[in-house]
Amino acid sequence: MLNNIFKHEISVFNCVDIIQISEQFELPEVEEKAYSFIAQHLNELVKTEEIQKLSIENMSFLLDSNGLKNVSELELFEATRQWLMFDQNRYQYIRPLMEKIRFPQIPPRDLLRYVNFVDFMRIECNYLLLEASNYHMLPHSQPILQSVRTQVRSNDFRMVVVGGVDQQDRVSNQLLALTPDVSKSDFLPPMHEGLCSHCVAVLNNFLYVLGGQNLFDERGNTAVNSVVRYDPRFNIWMRIASMNDKRAGFTVSVVDNRLYALGGVNAAGRLSSMECYSLEDDRWRYVASVQTVSFMIDSMEK
Repeated sequence: MLNNIFKHEISVFNCVDIIQISEQFELPEVEEKAYSFIAQHLNELVKTEEIQKLSIENMSFLLDSNGLKNVSELELFEATRQWLMFDQNRYQYIRPLMEKIRFPQIPPRDLLRYVNFVDFMRIECNYLLLEASNYHMLPHSQPILQSVRTQVRSNDFRMVVVGGVDQQDRVSNQLLALTPDVSKSDFLPPMHEGLCSHCVAVLNNFLYVLGGQNLFDERGNTAVNSVVRYDPRFNIWMRIASMNDKRAGFTVSVVDNRLYALGGVNAAGRLSSMECYSLEDDRWRYVASVQTVSFMIDSMEK
């Protein structure tokens, strides 16, 4: 009965107390429910004095979580800073807690405005600022500059439908993200232009959209060589180096942190070339050719 009372009476103003009571009296279900509540309402909790009641174990657990909702990394940093400054006995936890803040996911302008000036960041955690700075200075290399602090803070998985052609042969620039059971869907920011007969690849949780056509054409006469990348961390698109060849109806593979584009068709006819994209220098290079090319779109065989 006590379990049910606690689980149904959780609020921003008692959730920390409920966690501590559940720890003391070994009520794991209540503790899990309270942590889940905080994860969903941390943006509200940080505006109250209740957050100061959290223990170092509570703070560590929350900052390790991928389930936090409606709160940015900058807000997490500020809440953690206030928690640390509340009691000088907490200063010993500066490094362990700051290492749990995902600084590369804070926009550069906000890092300069709100983080760099903090004394303990410059003195004790300068290596974290350097990591974030390097990450932002090398945008094309970000998918291979991965660490715990660059991972998206989410437990959600999505299937994404990218572009395509409708029944009237109109080319779409929309991205539809669906839950695995297809029960919910949301639109992501659209691409700069509509695409069909294109390829999509995922590299370390970055979405690449390559080639294709802006206008539907069965023979690839309107093929393009453009490549764009979507970053779910900042919810933005970025153009990267274009492929050497315009391609539609081709194949893309990810191998050892490289993108390989093979075959396809364009206005000049069928392609037998293969090229590789290097993230280190944002460049495509020819690596091989094939004598027989298989196409991804049946209509292009006609």
